Amino acid sequence: MRKLTVTLILAAGFLLSGCLTLATHPFYTDDDVVYVPEVDGVWSNLEDGGRWTFVPDDDSLTYVIFTAEEDKPDGEFEGHLFRLDGTLYMDLFPAEPSQVSEFQLAHMLPTHSVWRLTLEEGKLTLDYIDAEAFKKGIRDKTFAIDHYYQDDFVVLTADTPQLQKFLKQQMASLISEDPFVLGRGE
Repeated sequence: MRKLTVTLILAAGFLLSGCLTLATHPFYTDDDVVYVPEVDGVWSNLEDGGRWTFVPDDDSLTYVIFTAEEDKPDGEFEGHLFRLDGTLYMDLFPAEPSQVSEFQLAHMLPTHSVWRLTLEEGKLTLDYIDAEAFKKGIRDKTFAIDHYYQDDFVVLTADTPQLQKFLKQQMASLISEDPFVLGRGE
């Protein structure tokens, strides 16, 4: 139950702050997934001291990613790094909670988020889609992609090929102006 609570609190925090655009399908295919050993280990948020820990799974193509922020519960995710047209991305998916009944689990809709990663000069920058810019693009019909509204946020329902096409065409114009900048840390 603790992992479920942790994941829901972290997700709620991002959603309420307008940070994330979520999708019901992954943003990657198995052929896109890459292993980037430079990402492995602990990274600290240079602004608030939060931590992201990247632990490669046995296959080195799946990561277990732990997030920690001061005075907030930790989060655990399954992550996949992938490349599209040379750009490195990360797909995050909440880890399955260990203390939830199957019946309760069946009522939760797990979703994917996407992040653009840049590694340079000992820093890892995590860019995400600005949710407000995304909603404006939908309203103004700047782009079209399958989606639905859940309260005040948009959930993408497009399949993986459509999501990848969208990333290639729109990601650069929708990047948040407030990325997470991480440095090596304990």
